[in-house]
Amino acid sequence: MTRLADQTADREFVVSNEDFRFANFIEIDSQRTGLVDWDGARTSRHEVEHCIAYLWLQMWRNGTWQRRLVDRSRQILDLQEDLFRAALIKRTLCRAHTWHDNADLRKIQIQYFRDALNNQKWHHIWES
Repeated sequence: MTRLADQTADREFVVSNEDFRFANFIEIDSQRTGLVDWDGARTSRHEVEHCIAYLWLQMWRNGTWQRRLVDRSRQILDLQEDLFRAALIKRTLCRAHTWHDNADLRKIQIQYFRDALNNQKWHHIWES
């Protein structure tokens, strides 16, 4: 397995916020859009994959929506499999920690984490 830093060395750094969801976008006018909730700002070379993983997790076991998101992201955004998988693994761990006091929500994230590590289940996530 290639290191994440090596896989993204030819990409530009991109800044985004940690809570990337549609509710945090505000249309200012026809030329500008604002992004709010910057308390978790981050920068990396795999922000597309991070943001798609975040949105995928927000779809809470809705397999149809999750498959559509991955399919369209692969087509439109050139989503990279290894980077998306790494982002999904990272996000599930963060979410499991966030919900440490809610066993039901934590279990879902831990199951997503296990699925991302299991090659057969990962194939189902990636190859919709």
